[in-house]
Amino acid sequence: MAGQRDIIEFLSRPETHGGKPVVRIDTHISHIFLAGEDAYKLKRAVKLSFLDFSTPGRRHDACQNEIRVNRRTAPDIYLGVKKISKTKTGYSLNGDGKAIDWVVHMARFPDDALLSHLAQSNQLTPALIDQLADSISDFHKKCERRADQGGKQAVHELIEQVSSVFTGGQTWIPAADFRAWQKALNRQFSAAGARFESRRRHGYVRHCHGDLHLANICLWRGSPTPFDAIEFNDSLACIDTLYDIAFPVMDLFRYGFPDYANQLINRYLEAVRDYSGLKLFPIFLSLRAAVRSMVHMIAFQNGQRDPATENLIKAFFSASTELLQRPAPKLIAVSGLSGSGKSTLARKLAPEIGGPIGAIHIRSDGIRKRLFGLKPEVRLPPDAYQGNVSATVYRQLGQDAFRALQAGATVIADATFLRPGDKRKLEIIARRAGVSFKGLWLEAPADALKARIKQREKGASDADISILERQLAKGYGVDNWQTLCTAPPLETTLEHAKNAINRP
Repeated sequence: MAGQRDIIEFLSRPETHGGKPVVRIDTHISHIFLAGEDAYKLKRAVKLSFLDFSTPGRRHDACQNEIRVNRRTAPDIYLGVKKISKTKTGYSLNGDGKAIDWVVHMARFPDDALLSHLAQSNQLTPALIDQLADSISDFHKKCERRADQGGKQAVHELIEQVSSVFTGGQTWIPAADFRAWQKALNRQFSAAGARFESRRRHGYVRHCHGDLHLANICLWRGSPTPFDAIEFNDSLACIDTLYDIAFPVMDLFRYGFPDYANQLINRYLEAVRDYSGLKLFPIFLSLRAAVRSMVHMIAFQNGQRDPATENLIKAFFSASTELLQRPAPKLIAVSGLSGSGKSTLARKLAPEIGGPIGAIHIRSDGIRKRLFGLKPEVRLPPDAYQGNVSATVYRQLGQDAFRALQAGATVIADATFLRPGDKRKLEIIARRAGVSFKGLWLEAPADALKARIKQREKGASDADISILERQLAKGYGVDNWQTLCTAPPLETTLEHAKNAINRP
């Protein structure tokens, strides 16, 4: 700090930035200077257990690496690296002379563009959550695989690190509560067996973002854009992809949006089909919350002594305990003719059953679009609905549902299920997985079905009135599934559905 004091003063002056007012933000590893449309990040001259910025050369390498790492998700925000040089009259930003330090140059965005701000001000929307899920899934598909990192030992060491802080004389979390959390976490960790190593070997440990909480995602030119990825420590950034997505899911849950947390993980899984990994997801969610509690605890001990920090310590630990909970899995089918409200009911139902993050919602319409490499909202041509394609869709739906059930998740399978054979296959999947099954058949008057199709907003279903009329003409039966009328208000249908699911 002493060696950088003059540089910090130089970067804090408006005249350094053409007279623009400067806002300075200090973190434990950086000084950030906001001036006009620009932002400059100076690495602190520190050496910690997880990073080393102690020399100008190391700071230069870290700046270059930060640009490289973050341009994967935010190329228009990360503009480059600029040098700080000593001149006869003082200092220069990217001018002549020998460099004595370096800064990351970024495009500045408004503070209220952070998704954390949008969450706090209740401005998140379903469309924004879908965009975020697509952004993260697209990013993860391109991330470099790192089989040399991660795995069971890395997770075990993280658990030990967190545990050592919570048993080190802290006074916020009662010892009995901590021991209960530790016991539940270790039980799930042991039950996971070799799953961690299997995922590492099969390419699920990748060079991810590493710190994907909502305050590290901004709304940039209308799109949710992750920034500030970890560049200084491979062991923190090269992690299981589900551990990466667990951070924003956990954060949405912590902000009081379990419905958005459920929507985010379901949209993400639909894109990447990583359903077998759900066995580890409660562990990852709980660890993300516990680490955040630990970080705020350390901040308090280092001088950030305010009630807000104390509240965050307790809130994150409470979330870490709750997110480990997972009731016995079950399989629920939501079926019916086009326009009967299957996906609407399934989306509403998913966050309310199957644990704190809810059930896994697998929909045939989404699968069909992904088979053609498209986002669910893009319309498909008629030949995408031929019999051979539909057979593939239902086969994949069954495979994904079975994998999620084996991983311990409750699953909602959302499709028309018009053919008796498709219904029977789903019931067989439930028996193979050893879980209970409930089939729901949704009905509404024909005029109501037609009206809903005409009023549909852009979504995953391409069904039109002609498709519905063909379905009505065939007069599909419901077999032994529970019939629900969706003519009443959605909330009424939702309650009826939950009662039917819970009924023996």
